Amino acid sequence: MTNYLPMQLIYNGPGSPYSTVEQLFLKMIGSAKEKIFISSPYFIPSDSLMQALKVAVLSGIDVKIVFPEQYDHPPVGHASMTYIKELLDVGVEFYFYDKTAFY
Repeated sequence: MTNYLPMQLIYNGPGSPYSTVEQLFLKMIGSAKEKIFISSPYFIPSDSLMQALKVAVLSGIDVKIVFPEQYDHPPVGHASMTYIKELLDVGVEFYFYDKTAFY
């Protein structure tokens, strides 16, 4: 098969007993060897994800996060911005995509 792309389907929602998506993100961040690249229009990390990203940077992993410059829901954009300084202080790099909102 020449165009093989591995994929993992997960279930997550308000009725989930725990955050499957968060557990998956934590595992991926913890498994990173060189780089972590996150692109999200709604970046509002939990305390666990913040800690995992900090540990990754302090372990020498290159962490970059891309935000949209314009948000379709301004309150979410403001919430996302509250995490920047704390992550900048440990070495996470932030970039802003200025063309349009992305998903």
